[in-house]
Amino acid sequence: MLPTMLRMDWSVGDGWSRPALIPYGNIEVSPAAQVFHYGQAVFEGVRAYRQDDGRYAVFRPDENAKRFQRSCARMAIPELPTMSFIDAVTSVVAANLDALDDPARPESIYLRPFIVATEPSLGFYGRSSDFAFMVLALPMQQYFGDRTRMLRVLVQDEFSRAFPRGVGFAKCAGNYAGTILAQENAAGADCDQVLWLDGPTQQWIEEFSTSNVFFVLGDELLTPSLNDAFLPGITRASVLDLARELGVPTVERKIAIQELLSAIESGQQVECFSCGTTASVTPVGTLVFKGREYRIGTKPGSVTEKIREELLAVQAGRSVRMPTWRHGV
Repeated sequence: MLPTMLRMDWSVGDGWSRPALIPYGNIEVSPAAQVFHYGQAVFEGVRAYRQDDGRYAVFRPDENAKRFQRSCARMAIPELPTMSFIDAVTSVVAANLDALDDPARPESIYLRPFIVATEPSLGFYGRSSDFAFMVLALPMQQYFGDRTRMLRVLVQDEFSRAFPRGVGFAKCAGNYAGTILAQENAAGADCDQVLWLDGPTQQWIEEFSTSNVFFVLGDELLTPSLNDAFLPGITRASVLDLARELGVPTVERKIAIQELLSAIESGQQVECFSCGTTASVTPVGTLVFKGREYRIGTKPGSVTEKIREELLAVQAGRSVRMPTWRHGV
């Protein structure tokens, strides 16, 4: 972790406190705090990228702020105003840059804004009267290391991640706790990630455990249409916009797992990649479903590479496209 974090508190009587930049370290919280017992917690993942001029820019923090608000509203947590959120993440970047000599400054800084219910309550649970909002910072290089590495993915048909009208769209802590066992099972099958299907029927592709999914079938870039059972990714939206800018036909629709597997088996040209804040755009080479391997490819496809390179160029300020996506620090 980088040495400086930020904290703001909220209470029913006083509302939001002033933000405070403090040394990274342990915090004191009651063991009866609602977050420990009833899971009232929401977080975000934000990334600041080093630009060619050595400065840093946060990637689309306004969109993170809006998603944070939607998640908080669903989990009965007070919503932080958009500019307060943006100011919080940018101030943490700036404070930590002061502690790093220029040669030691990383390619990017990962930021983890989160909010937890701190009111002590065991007998009756309801909307907490006290919350703590914090932002942590972590230096980051490439998430999966080798840029040519192809992910091996286990298609999950034993568990369900979320259901309609639930909290699957919210970035709340419990959604991720529920994927840990499946991720361990995937690792046991020599897989890097889990691809989740819809809860009710186990027929429709939804998302990976920590990122969204895209496919290239024919000349179209496909991704599952959004619903309330999985996360509306900011990188997902960015990929769609960039693909259209690059002239790649894009389609958002329901995608059946059997449709995808049949396309792979028939020898069609198929590409698959994950996309998210931590992993950016990462190609998938193999799917494992019901004990059988479906090989997509041994190297990133041309569309995957084109989109990944353009996204990285936008994030690092090397592209003239989408200048409003970068918030300078």
